[in-house]
Amino acid sequence: AAFLFAGLLPQRRHRLAVRGGLALAGVATVLLLPALNELIRGSMASIEYRLAMYRGGLKMFADYPVWGVGLGAVVNAFYPYQEPLLPDLVDHVHNDWLELGMQAGLVGFIIYSGALLLFARRVYAAWKAAPSTEERCVIGGVIAAALSFILHGLVDFSSHMPANAVWFFALLAWLSARGPAGAAPEPRRAGSFALAAALACALWAVRPAIAYAYVRRAARAPAAERPELWAKAGDWDERSYYQYRRGKALLELAESEPSERESALRDALRANDSALKADPLNHQYRQLQSVLLWHSGRRDDSKRLLSQSAD
Repeated sequence: AAFLFAGLLPQRRHRLAVRGGLALAGVATVLLLPALNELIRGSMASIEYRLAMYRGGLKMFADYPVWGVGLGAVVNAFYPYQEPLLPDLVDHVHNDWLELGMQAGLVGFIIYSGALLLFARRVYAAWKAAPSTEERCVIGGVIAAALSFILHGLVDFSSHMPANAVWFFALLAWLSARGPAGAAPEPRRAGSFALAAALACALWAVRPAIAYAYVRRAARAPAAERPELWAKAGDWDERSYYQYRRGKALLELAESEPSERESALRDALRANDSALKADPLNHQYRQLQSVLLWHSGRRDDSKRLLSQSAD
């Protein structure tokens, strides 16, 4: 398809450059086939996890088809639909469109999809009315980038990643600013307001971004360093999930370092207890708390909490 589209370029040298680049990419793909095979084998587990999430998500959607379970509620509501293949907390089902239906039901799905279709109609008019081939190519490139984000949402949760979502809506804003030929220009104060809003959103995202940097470090750090890194992530972003993960890290430390067992279990109980206070119905938090109570010698409390979770 890319070779065919390259033929639409007006100058021969541009067509040759694009086709030459595509040919080099094909050769590189062949040379990297062994590495790609390893990557594909590693991806099979990811595919199985995603399919398990999709099955559970479709069941949840079938139970709440009109209004959904509420925005941001998947992390709490998904547990009864979770297959044994998924042992850990599921906060997103790796499909933006399915998750939209799960959270907002058919009502929210139709509103969001309808708004995108109306916007696409406006963008198509702007593309057709572009005064030059160069401008039409630029608009087409931005449209392709926006479409790639929308299609990638079928296999991931890009719209729930702040950096990705910001870029997507920045692309839509740029496309909206093109407008059909002859459209009245937007007032300058509207642009100033949009710039101020964008800067405010960027500043708002700084703290979660710093927290996520600590999360990435924790994934690669030795077991003894992980609890502190999860604690620092929680200092920058007060999500209950970070406290839960700090509790899990401390439990792992207690099991691997007998000399640290008592203090690690005590700190783990404190960390996960704060997560439970913020999200008392979360099954994963309750299960971890039960395990921590058991290891701390409070077995009656552990059994009681497990029975409440089962109910």
